[in-house]
Amino acid sequence: MLNRLIAASLVLLVFAGCDNNDTGPSSLELVQAFVGTQSLELASGATEGLPVDRSISLVFSSPVQAESVSAVRLLRSQTQVDADVSVGSDPRTVVLHPKAPLEPNTTYTVEIS
Repeated sequence: MLNRLIAASLVLLVFAGCDNNDTGPSSLELVQAFVGTQSLELASGATEGLPVDRSISLVFSSPVQAESVSAVRLLRSQTQVDADVSVGSDPRTVVLHPKAPLEPNTTYTVEIS
């Protein structure tokens, strides 16, 4: 099944905290995004032909604290999609695990506030 995922709403100014050596919040940059093992095209904001039954991984320029992931939501038409969100084994990675397969040929947005 194919899917479209648009990450155009990645509002990504500051994630509270990084590693324990930091003295305060710092700006983060989204450097890579994946659905399963398939890379998303960040420059255009949209990718077609993605699997609907895989996790979404967002790789940032700096480590993210686990308590910060509550600011990450997966949306379909402004409605939140039920998904578990966690920091991956690489502390720069946030992983969204949708609790059900995503709908094919549907636009999804990852929102970070």
